Amino acid sequence: EIVGTLTTDKESLVLQYQTKTIRTIITFTCNHQGQTGEPKLSSLVTNRLYSFIWETKEACRIEPKNDESGCHDKDTRIYLLKTPDKKGYTIPGPDGGSITLGICQNITCGNEKASTACFIKNGVAVSIGRSAKSTLEHGSNVNTLTYR
Repeated sequence: EIVGTLTTDKESLVLQYQTKTIRTIITFTCNHQGQTGEPKLSSLVTNRLYSFIWETKEACRIEPKNDESGCHDKDTRIYLLKTPDKKGYTIPGPDGGSITLGICQNITCGNEKASTACFIKNGVAVSIGRSAKSTLEHGSNVNTLTYR
């Protein structure tokens, strides 16, 4: 479940979502060299709080495109890309696991079909974020994607 709305922190967009026991924060920053990059685990504050930084060209202010493989906000001109295979972006997680993030799309995590983030370790998948609706906002040169 998304916590609040997409917020800004100086030059970055910040997205927070949580289950009953786990909270995840993704900070999107603009990559001015035009690279997509990938999310990087920046800190594991406790076993229940994950923080990621994602430097990506998709977080930069651009004109929205007419494309069903992404989500955009016409007022802010922000456009974020979905993965074409709808499997999300997978990065290494703590302690040998992996974390898959579904940006502007739902992904399957174990038996959960409407997950936005999935932690997988030793073959066990745990959904750490779900969404029925998302909004994309921009402020102070930061894009924030919020799941509700």
